[in-house]
Amino acid sequence: MYAACGLVLVVVGYYSYARFRFHSAGHNLPPKLAPEIQKSSEGYTFSKSDHGRTLFTIHAAKALEYKAGGRARLQDVTIIVYGKESNRFDQIYGSDFEYDPASGDVVAQGDVQIDLENNTQGPSRPDQAPPEILKNLVHIKTHGLSFSQKTGYAVTEGLVEFRLPQANGTAVGAILDSKSNIITLQSQVKVNTIGENPANITAQHAVLTKQPRQAVLLTAHITEKQNTFDTDKLTVFLREDNTVEHMLAEAGVHATTTKSAGEKYDVHAGQGTFMVGEHNILQTAVLHGNVVLDSSGAQVIHGTAGTAVIDFTPERHPSKIHATEDVHFRQVQAAKPGKSAQQLELITDAVDIFSGANGVFQSAVTSGAARIEIQQAAAPKTVVTAGVFNATFDPEGRMKTLHGETDAKIVSPNPTPNLPDRVSTSQSLDVLFNVKSNENGIESIVQQGNVHYTDEERQAFSDHARYTPGDQMLNLTGSPRVIDNGKDGAKMQTTAVTMRLNRGTGDAFAEGDVKTTYNNLKQQPSGAMLSSADPIHVTAKHMAAAKASGIAHYTGDVRLWQGPNVVEAPAIDFQREHRSMAALGSPSAPVKSVFIQNDSHGKQSPVHVTSNRLNYADDQRKARYEDGVFLSSSDGTMKSDRLDIYLTPGQSAKSAPSPGAQSQGASQIDHAIAEGNVFVQQPARTAQGEKLVYTTADSKYVLTGTSSTQPSLYDAERGTVHGDSVTFYSQDDRVLVESSSSVRAVTQTRVK
Repeated sequence: MYAACGLVLVVVGYYSYARFRFHSAGHNLPPKLAPEIQKSSEGYTFSKSDHGRTLFTIHAAKALEYKAGGRARLQDVTIIVYGKESNRFDQIYGSDFEYDPASGDVVAQGDVQIDLENNTQGPSRPDQAPPEILKNLVHIKTHGLSFSQKTGYAVTEGLVEFRLPQANGTAVGAILDSKSNIITLQSQVKVNTIGENPANITAQHAVLTKQPRQAVLLTAHITEKQNTFDTDKLTVFLREDNTVEHMLAEAGVHATTTKSAGEKYDVHAGQGTFMVGEHNILQTAVLHGNVVLDSSGAQVIHGTAGTAVIDFTPERHPSKIHATEDVHFRQVQAAKPGKSAQQLELITDAVDIFSGANGVFQSAVTSGAARIEIQQAAAPKTVVTAGVFNATFDPEGRMKTLHGETDAKIVSPNPTPNLPDRVSTSQSLDVLFNVKSNENGIESIVQQGNVHYTDEERQAFSDHARYTPGDQMLNLTGSPRVIDNGKDGAKMQTTAVTMRLNRGTGDAFAEGDVKTTYNNLKQQPSGAMLSSADPIHVTAKHMAAAKASGIAHYTGDVRLWQGPNVVEAPAIDFQREHRSMAALGSPSAPVKSVFIQNDSHGKQSPVHVTSNRLNYADDQRKARYEDGVFLSSSDGTMKSDRLDIYLTPGQSAKSAPSPGAQSQGASQIDHAIAEGNVFVQQPARTAQGEKLVYTTADSKYVLTGTSSTQPSLYDAERGTVHGDSVTFYSQDDRVLVESSSSVRAVTQTRVK
């Protein structure tokens, strides 16, 4: 496209040369045509030589000389210009020329045609010898040409036509200033090139000068098969051989490229400089002043920069773009079924973009400050920064990968107003984009080296992290560690083999060798098992923590403990704010826990409880066991369907806890209630019923039955007793049987 622009200058340059030679010939008509001579002659020839070489020759089929006014008229004129160096063979011919010696004016009454031809062998051959081979012939035709000797202007208001091997064109009106060597094409300048890439060039006005060798086109417009170029002012600088050296476009530059499938690229700039190599091939374009790139179609791109330097291949495809001064490069992915629209924008001080042989982007690298802004639908922008970004593109020119290092950082605004941003830092990051036709946007962001993630309530550390915007999941590997801050100042720290954080919901997931510690706990005077300020620890194989409910779901060999208080189960749901839990087991892997009670000798002894389910609320100091309950202590064992154990306060409510106060031991049982198929076995006695109430203070057991079944107690020495209720004690042999039947209640006491 840019090379075609230079062809019009070559044509006009030769045209200018011919004008100089023609006017010179007209000015030096032979003396015998002087005014005082009136003569008509058939066949007229005149030539002028210098140092033995002919400069030009004029031949007319007929010459008429008029005494009145002294004017001379030549008909069927042929002028051959050889030039001072004998390196030209330009021919000028027309049917009717008129010369006025008084004014020095020469007027061509009819058509004037000019053939311009180089003659490189002219200096070595005989004088006036024509070229052996005519090549690169330039033909020019105009009408009504006039030349004024006083002003040095040659003017035509008619149509100027030119034709050369690779182009043809026209202009309306032309002015030659022979004194300053300036040619002006007045209007409607048109050039059509032919060849492999034909182009059409138009301009409202054109001015050509010999010193300096340049041409200025106003309102220039160039079109090719897929390209257009417009500028209000185009200055073309020529070499000595009339080939284009470079071009300067001012007062606005606009170039477009249209590809298949409706893709269109638009480039705007305030000013452009275009360097041209041999054969008028564009080499480099330098754009200044609010450079804008827009594309439409399947891939929507918008780019801006203060300056852009574009290098081109011999096939005229961009090979490299160097953009500087507040560079913005925005890529928009339209919404698709199941996928919301996504916008990605690169903002940097400078960027180098490299293209392949077909001009499609292949890679890019930034320099200076740089950031990536990502916006998904109406969500706030996510900003990615790094010291340097390296990008690669797919065959369609869409960004495929993006690598950033060092000091990589991802900042996502918190969706909740007035809360801190969500920030992730690392040594490096890699962004992978979806390139499938049915996908769009970013597929994943991978961070490596000292990864640190923070939000309003959480911090995460690892060696490696992978974030997927589609599900907002952050996957951590390489010694991951996550710290959650509770509303009460407590902290939850979890480590595992791998961890996942949902940056949208705040939920967390851990896999493999899970270890959680709840720190910075406050003493809870009204609590029991988990009431102290000691850390609460949990180990498991898996964890799923829901931020909304505050519940962490642990599975796989779960062990939860605070000080000597321990619960083991296949699965435990722990709510840290209320310090409550729900444990789930099975007959082969039951829930296990340990408490303290006073034995028959008044000493504290452990109480082991197992079941298939356990629910515990620390503020109620109540542990409920269900399904296959089994209790074992120094007093004996007990089985039941359900068991509620009520614990003594961890610290007296009357005394305020001191900061950092520690627990003194395992939780102690205050009382317990067992229901459903209760069976008690102690040394030398067994008992069974429907409900059992136990109080630790007096080691008292009260066993009751149902309306149809009475409780019973079996003593090895006295046999079995029945009643509506049976009361017995673990510290002595007292047994109290109560009944509402006609049989009175009996109390038996064995004397040692």
